[in-house]
Amino acid sequence: MNPSPKSVRFDENSLWIDLSDGRVIAVPLAWFPRLLHATPEQQAKVELSPNGLHWDELEEDVSVVGLLIGIGDQSRQTVPATQEKSFSKVITTWPSKPAPSVCKSSSRRL
Repeated sequence: MNPSPKSVRFDENSLWIDLSDGRVIAVPLAWFPRLLHATPEQQAKVELSPNGLHWDELEEDVSVVGLLIGIGDQSRQTVPATQEKSFSKVITTWPSKPAPSVCKSSSRRL
């Protein structure tokens, strides 16, 4: 089950998202130019959904899963090198098949 956003806040440089599983994500506002240049009032008009965030007035959508794997604004023409590296690292380290489960009490494979 994917975590859903529970609350959103901003500071001068970052977007902070509290998730349903207790994690907190902080990403640079530079990843989302529309949010970076928005007024505090525009930033506050966010709609939370099970999969992400939406700012109707700014025409901005942010995916929680996308943030967790390091992807910022996909509407831009180019992806910054830091995001490309982050994304390729996730893809190249993704397991081809699930790891076997281990029972903690007996250390046997299930």
